[in-house]
Amino acid sequence: MYKVTKIITYMATRDIELQNLETGTIDMCFDDSAVVSYTNFDFVKEGEVYDCKMELFGNFVEEKTDSSVEISIIKTNVLIGNTKYMEVMINSDVYYILGKNAKNLDQRKSAYYYFTRIDIIQVDNVIHADCL
Repeated sequence: MYKVTKIITYMATRDIELQNLETGTIDMCFDDSAVVSYTNFDFVKEGEVYDCKMELFGNFVEEKTDSSVEISIIKTNVLIGNTKYMEVMINSDVYYILGKNAKNLDQRKSAYYYFTRIDIIQVDNVIHADCL
């Protein structure tokens, strides 16, 4: 579960700061759900607690760098809506990476990943329209 600690609203998108209530990790997440659908995350309010799934937006890299993280691969074939994802962990935090970006990783337990953004793809039972 995640607590919304801050929402920064722009013209058509938002940044939502989420705190993982189990690990204490705080992530700034991008929300563009209102741009693509009327069924979106506009119901999310500051101070409230939600069950969220977040996608790491980036690329796999061959070696550890100052900008990359080591991910542990939990599951390689997870459906969120109609979209295949890989479920991964960074330390004790769970995230998702698009399955099409995870080629040739089925047999590996870990990898290095460089991401530039974290996108919200599901809040409670509402799934981002890009995943449907």
